[in-house]
Amino acid sequence: ADLIKEASKDSQFIVITLRDVMMANADKIIGVSMRNGISRVVSLSLEKAMEYLEKARAKNANAAI
Repeated sequence: ADLIKEASKDSQFIVITLRDVMMANADKIIGVSMRNGISRVVSLSLEKAMEYLEKARAKNANAAI
């Protein structure tokens, strides 16, 4: 992740990952999901993506109780 962050000063990178460490170094998070054959693309700043992730984790934790 650090190597890509350093190299991105001179280039652009598109990284496909589910790893938190890679996403934590991203300038922007773009998510793509599909439901009923329709793709949905969402673009978020890292801050908004982290807020969404925390809400989803809290919701899942409450559902498990």
